[in-house]
Amino acid sequence: MNLENGKLKLAKAKLYLSNYLWIENVPVELGDFVRPEENLIETLEETLKTDEMMLAVESLESHPKIQALETKKSMLEVGRQLKANALLPKINVGYNFIAEPLSLNSFNSSDYKFNVDFSFPIFLRKERGGLKMAKLKIQDLDFDIQQQQLELKNKIKAQQTEITSLRKQKSVIDNLVKDYMVMLASEERMFSFGESSVFLINSRESNLVSAKLSQINIENQFCISNAELYKILANPD
Repeated sequence: MNLENGKLKLAKAKLYLSNYLWIENVPVELGDFVRPEENLIETLEETLKTDEMMLAVESLESHPKIQALETKKSMLEVGRQLKANALLPKINVGYNFIAEPLSLNSFNSSDYKFNVDFSFPIFLRKERGGLKMAKLKIQDLDFDIQQQQLELKNKIKAQQTEITSLRKQKSVIDNLVKDYMVMLASEERMFSFGESSVFLINSRESNLVSAKLSQINIENQFCISNAELYKILANPD
Protein backbone atom coordinates (compact mmCIF):
# COMPACT_ATOMS: atom_id res chain seq x y z
CA MET A 1 0.00 0.00 0.00
CA ASN A 2 2.84 2.40 0.78
CA LEU A 3 4.43 1.55 -2.56
CA GLU A 4 1.22 2.27 -4.47
CA ASN A 5 0.77 5.50 -2.54
CA GLY A 6 4.34 6.47 -3.48
CA LYS A 7 3.66 5.70 -7.14
CA LEU A 8 0.55 7.90 -7.03
CA LYS A 9 2.51 10.81 -5.54
CA LEU A 10 5.21 10.33 -8.17
CA ALA A 11 2.69 10.38 -11.03
CA LYS A 12 1.04 13.56 -9.69
CA ALA A 13 4.42 15.21 -9.17
CA LYS A 14 5.44 14.44 -12.75
CA LEU A 15 2.23 15.96 -14.10
CA TYR A 16 2.73 19.04 -11.93
CA LEU A 17 6.30 19.40 -13.15
CA SER A 18 5.13 19.08 -16.77
CA ASN A 19 3.27 22.38 -16.35
CA TYR A 20 6.66 24.10 -16.38
CA LEU A 21 8.31 22.10 -19.16
CA TRP A 22 8.30 23.96 -22.47
CA ILE A 23 10.52 23.56 -25.53
CA GLU A 24 10.26 26.41 -28.05
CA ASN A 25 6.82 27.45 -26.76
CA VAL A 26 5.56 23.88 -26.97
CA PRO A 27 4.48 22.09 -23.75
CA VAL A 28 6.08 18.71 -23.16
CA GLU A 29 5.51 15.90 -20.68
CA LEU A 30 8.02 14.26 -18.41
CA GLY A 31 8.85 10.83 -19.78
CA ASP A 32 8.75 7.68 -17.65
CA PHE A 33 12.45 7.13 -18.30
CA VAL A 34 13.45 10.40 -16.63
CA ARG A 35 14.94 9.92 -13.18
CA PRO A 36 16.69 12.27 -10.73
CA GLU A 37 20.44 11.94 -10.71
CA GLU A 38 21.74 9.40 -8.25
CA ASN A 39 24.04 11.80 -6.41
CA LEU A 40 21.48 14.61 -6.18
CA ILE A 41 22.38 15.38 -2.57
CA GLU A 42 26.00 16.00 -3.57
CA THR A 43 25.19 18.56 -6.28
CA LEU A 44 21.90 20.09 -5.09
CA GLU A 45 23.29 23.08 -3.19
CA GLU A 46 25.74 23.94 -5.94
CA THR A 47 23.02 23.69 -8.60
CA LEU A 48 20.51 25.84 -6.71
CA LYS A 49 23.26 28.13 -5.35
CA THR A 50 21.98 27.69 -1.82
CA ASP A 51 25.38 26.99 -0.32
CA GLU A 52 26.15 29.32 2.58
CA MET A 53 29.33 30.52 0.88
CA MET A 54 27.28 31.71 -2.12
CA LEU A 55 24.66 33.67 -0.19
CA ALA A 56 24.81 37.36 0.65
CA VAL A 57 22.00 37.65 3.17
CA GLU A 58 22.82 41.23 4.14
CA SER A 59 22.43 42.48 0.57
CA LEU A 60 18.91 42.13 -0.79
CA GLU A 61 18.68 45.14 -3.11
CA SER A 62 18.34 42.88 -6.15
CA HIS A 63 15.47 40.84 -4.68
CA PRO A 64 12.27 41.16 -6.78
CA LYS A 65 10.16 42.20 -3.77
CA ILE A 66 12.59 44.96 -2.82
CA GLN A 67 12.93 46.11 -6.42
CA ALA A 68 9.14 46.30 -6.77
CA LEU A 69 8.90 48.45 -3.63
CA GLU A 70 11.75 50.66 -4.81
CA THR A 71 9.94 51.19 -8.12
CA LYS A 72 6.80 52.13 -6.23
CA LYS A 73 8.85 54.57 -4.17
CA SER A 74 10.18 56.20 -7.35
CA MET A 75 6.61 56.69 -8.54
CA LEU A 76 5.64 58.25 -5.21
CA GLU A 77 8.67 60.53 -5.42
CA VAL A 78 7.43 61.83 -8.78
CA GLY A 79 4.05 62.51 -7.16
CA ARG A 80 5.78 64.34 -4.30
CA GLN A 81 7.64 66.57 -6.74
CA LEU A 82 4.37 67.34 -8.49
CA LYS A 83 2.76 68.28 -5.19
CA ALA A 84 5.78 70.48 -4.37
CA ASN A 85 5.41 72.30 -7.69
CA ALA A 86 1.85 73.22 -6.71
CA LEU A 87 3.34 75.47 -3.99
CA LEU A 88 5.25 77.57 -6.52
CA PRO A 89 3.79 80.86 -7.78
CA LYS A 90 2.30 80.93 -11.27
CA ILE A 91 3.56 83.38 -13.87
CA ASN A 92 2.39 83.73 -17.47
CA VAL A 93 4.15 85.95 -19.98
CA GLY A 94 2.35 87.12 -23.13
CA TYR A 95 3.60 88.84 -26.27
CA ASN A 96 1.09 89.70 -29.02
CA PHE A 97 0.99 91.96 -32.07
CA ILE A 98 -1.88 94.48 -32.03
CA ALA A 99 -1.64 95.64 -35.64
CA GLU A 100 -1.79 94.05 -39.06
CA PRO A 101 1.59 93.23 -40.60
CA LEU A 102 2.84 95.64 -43.24
CA SER A 103 3.59 92.78 -45.57
CA LEU A 104 4.12 89.06 -45.46
CA ASN A 105 7.62 89.37 -44.06
CA SER A 106 7.45 92.79 -42.43
CA PHE A 107 6.16 93.79 -39.02
CA ASN A 108 6.15 97.06 -37.14
CA SER A 109 7.97 96.26 -33.91
CA SER A 110 6.28 99.13 -32.07
CA ASP A 111 2.81 97.58 -32.50
CA TYR A 112 2.79 94.87 -29.86
CA LYS A 113 1.39 94.12 -26.44
CA PHE A 114 3.46 92.62 -23.63
CA ASN A 115 1.71 91.28 -20.51
CA VAL A 116 2.68 89.37 -17.38
CA ASP A 117 0.21 87.51 -15.14
CA PHE A 118 1.41 86.58 -11.67
CA SER A 119 -0.62 84.67 -9.09
CA PHE A 120 0.12 83.04 -5.76
CA PRO A 121 -2.41 81.37 -3.44
CA ILE A 122 -2.64 82.96 0.00
CA PHE A 123 -3.25 79.96 2.24
CA LEU A 124 -2.06 76.90 0.27
CA ARG A 125 -3.84 74.59 2.72
CA LYS A 126 -4.77 72.04 0.07
CA GLU A 127 -1.36 72.12 -1.62
CA ARG A 128 0.57 71.82 1.65
CA GLY A 129 -1.70 69.02 2.81
CA GLY A 130 -1.15 67.14 -0.45
CA LEU A 131 2.63 67.56 -0.17
CA LYS A 132 2.63 66.35 3.44
CA MET A 133 0.52 63.35 2.47
CA ALA A 134 2.95 62.49 -0.35
CA LYS A 135 5.88 62.66 2.07
CA LEU A 136 4.05 60.43 4.57
CA LYS A 137 3.37 57.86 1.85
CA ILE A 138 7.07 57.75 0.97
CA GLN A 139 7.99 57.45 4.66
CA ASP A 140 5.47 54.64 5.11
CA LEU A 141 6.91 52.84 2.08
CA ASP A 142 10.43 53.21 3.50
CA PHE A 143 9.25 51.44 6.65
CA ASP A 144 7.65 48.75 4.48
CA ILE A 145 10.91 48.23 2.59
CA GLN A 146 12.83 47.87 5.85
CA GLN A 147 10.23 45.40 7.14
CA GLN A 148 10.39 43.34 3.94
CA GLN A 149 14.18 43.24 4.09
CA LEU A 150 14.06 42.11 7.73
CA GLU A 151 11.49 39.40 6.98
CA LEU A 152 13.50 38.14 4.00
CA LYS A 153 16.71 38.03 6.04
CA ASN A 154 14.97 36.11 8.83
CA LYS A 155 13.38 33.67 6.38
CA ILE A 156 16.74 33.04 4.70
CA LYS A 157 18.53 32.57 8.02
CA ALA A 158 15.77 30.28 9.30
CA GLN A 159 15.97 28.18 6.14
CA GLN A 160 19.76 28.03 6.39
CA THR A 161 19.44 26.86 9.99
CA GLU A 162 17.03 24.13 8.91
CA ILE A 163 19.37 22.99 6.14
CA THR A 164 22.30 22.90 8.56
CA SER A 165 20.26 20.82 11.02
CA LEU A 166 19.14 18.41 8.29
CA ARG A 167 22.73 18.04 7.12
CA LYS A 168 23.74 16.99 10.65
CA GLN A 169 20.75 14.65 10.90
CA LYS A 170 21.69 13.09 7.59
CA SER A 171 25.23 12.45 8.82
CA VAL A 172 23.86 10.71 11.92
CA ILE A 173 21.33 8.58 10.03
CA ASP A 174 23.94 7.62 7.41
CA ASN A 175 26.20 6.26 10.13
CA LEU A 176 23.24 4.52 11.75
CA VAL A 177 22.31 2.79 8.49
CA LYS A 178 25.89 1.62 8.05
CA ASP A 179 25.94 0.25 11.60
CA TYR A 180 22.68 -1.63 11.11
CA MET A 181 24.01 -3.11 7.86
CA VAL A 182 27.11 -4.33 9.69
CA MET A 183 24.98 -5.77 12.50
CA LEU A 184 22.71 -7.56 10.01
CA ALA A 185 25.68 -9.01 8.12
CA SER A 186 27.21 -10.17 11.41
CA GLU A 187 23.94 -11.74 12.53
CA GLU A 188 23.63 -13.62 9.25
CA ARG A 189 27.18 -14.87 9.59
CA MET A 190 26.50 -16.02 13.15
CA PHE A 191 23.35 -17.76 11.90
CA SER A 192 25.47 -19.64 9.37
CA PHE A 193 27.54 -20.90 12.31
CA GLY A 194 24.40 -21.93 14.19
CA GLU A 195 24.81 -19.24 16.86
CA SER A 196 21.80 -17.08 15.96
CA SER A 197 18.17 -17.40 14.90
CA VAL A 198 15.77 -16.22 12.22
CA PHE A 199 14.03 -14.07 14.81
CA LEU A 200 17.23 -12.10 15.48
CA ILE A 201 17.91 -11.73 11.75
CA ASN A 202 14.39 -10.43 11.20
CA SER A 203 14.87 -7.98 14.07
CA ARG A 204 18.13 -6.69 12.55
CA GLU A 205 16.44 -6.35 9.16
CA SER A 206 13.53 -4.47 10.68
CA ASN A 207 15.88 -1.99 12.35
CA LEU A 208 17.78 -1.53 9.10
CA VAL A 209 14.59 -0.91 7.10
CA SER A 210 13.36 1.65 9.65
CA ALA A 211 16.70 3.45 9.60
CA LYS A 212 16.76 3.38 5.79
CA LEU A 213 13.25 4.89 5.61
CA SER A 214 14.33 7.62 8.03
CA GLN A 215 17.37 8.25 5.86
CA ILE A 216 15.22 8.66 2.75
CA ASN A 217 12.83 10.95 4.61
CA ILE A 218 15.67 13.20 5.82
CA GLU A 219 17.14 13.33 2.30
CA ASN A 220 13.75 14.38 0.93
CA GLN A 221 13.45 17.07 3.61
CA PHE A 222 16.94 18.27 2.75
CA CYS A 223 16.04 18.62 -0.93
CA ILE A 224 12.73 20.35 -0.16
CA SER A 225 14.42 22.74 2.26
CA ASN A 226 17.01 23.75 -0.33
CA ALA A 227 14.27 24.23 -2.90
CA GLU A 228 12.37 26.43 -0.44
CA LEU A 229 15.49 28.54 0.16
CA TYR A 230 15.93 28.87 -3.60
CA LYS A 231 12.32 30.06 -3.80
CA ILE A 232 12.83 32.62 -1.03
CA LEU A 233 15.96 33.98 -2.68
CA ALA A 234 14.07 34.36 -5.98
CA ASN A 235 17.35 34.42 -7.88
CA PRO A 236 17.24 32.06 -10.88
CA ASP A 237 20.54 33.31 -12.33
